[in-house]
Amino acid sequence: MFIDEINRGNIAKIFGELITLIEPDKRAVYDEAGRLTAGMELTLPYSRDQFGVPRNLDIYGTMNTADRSIALLDTALRRRFRFEELMPNAKVISGSRGDGYIEDGEGGLIDLRALLEAMNRRIRFLLNRDLTLGHAYLYNVKDFKALRDVVLNQFIPLLQEYFYNDWHRIQLVFRDVEQDNRPVEPQIIEHEMLKPSDVLGFKHDDFEDLADYRVAAPENITPDAVRKIYEPQE
Repeated sequence: MFIDEINRGNIAKIFGELITLIEPDKRAVYDEAGRLTAGMELTLPYSRDQFGVPRNLDIYGTMNTADRSIALLDTALRRRFRFEELMPNAKVISGSRGDGYIEDGEGGLIDLRALLEAMNRRIRFLLNRDLTLGHAYLYNVKDFKALRDVVLNQFIPLLQEYFYNDWHRIQLVFRDVEQDNRPVEPQIIEHEMLKPSDVLGFKHDDFEDLADYRVAAPENITPDAVRKIYEPQE
């Protein structure tokens, strides 16, 4: 039995009497005639049927450690499960050739494994390890169009939430800027500096220069814009 996002549900309603019956020493064992020979059965409150959990039933529950609701997971339930951490694993990304690479449509290649590892290394540095990107985002990516869709529709919205719309830090994840905030072309998150005199038409001492950020148009997100995320700087 698989229960996805187990920490988001109402544990009492999901499990009910199972809280007791899933304990290893309470698991039911039946003989060939269907009689209980070991373990425990309970009488269900509505149907009045006898119910037990067989010993050969495995229960798997998944949860995201970045989800704050994990702290609310019932203590009684915690005692009945073993916890195994599954961190992002770039090696399972096959790409279009089985080695993690996809063709970029321009005669070159993009290394999806190196891309994920580079972005996660920066996220760990700027935030924490629990917010790293899972390999599932890139697991089914087989061409550059699919990769660009993931960047635009999944990576960027997620990073906006992570960094509370601190676009400069999002630029750092994509390596769109270098020292002194100089742009690294081509960019995924673009910016230009707005001067008060250019915007207001006159100089105003109450306002400083402002960085105006925008996501590059899809057609401007090129293979080189993605490769620069993980390729070493020259």
